[in-house]
Amino acid sequence: MPKPSSSKLARFSLMPAACMALSLAAGAVHAEPGIDFALHRPATGSPVCKASEPASNAVDGTLSSILDKFCSLTRPAWLQVDLGQVRQIREFTIRHAGAGGESRTWNTRAFEILVSLDGSHWRRIVEVVDNTADVSHHPIAPVDARYVKLVVRVPAQDGDPATRIFELEVR
Repeated sequence: MPKPSSSKLARFSLMPAACMALSLAAGAVHAEPGIDFALHRPATGSPVCKASEPASNAVDGTLSSILDKFCSLTRPAWLQVDLGQVRQIREFTIRHAGAGGESRTWNTRAFEILVSLDGSHWRRIVEVVDNTADVSHHPIAPVDARYVKLVVRVPAQDGDPATRIFELEVR
């Protein structure tokens, strides 16, 4: 079989980005393969910036507007999800400010992800100190947990005090 030309490869590699931009404009979220255990599960968090920006926005599966996020001015801010039962977790995906159409300078800079079987005893399994990405992926060795907690230590790149999490996905 002949090898594809580099121009075909370039067009193919650009296509997903174009589709993503179109889908985001239409309010769609691109879920990674597999079941998102956090989707529509009960979520709690630190005090919110506005009543319209509760923790539940981070697990609703949508990026419909810049208001469709969890926002908190508390430091450190936290977001906790009850998965409903013990699940084997292999990956986390966080959609930060830039993924929701806000300034990339507001992407969460430093955070950690903790897991728990009972909601009382926590184990840190992810620590990030220098994120700049709109969407961050965190594959881990499989771990059993019922509860997941995101703790934001530094909420933005530019010193802005607000934590902005558009989606927290757990797979």
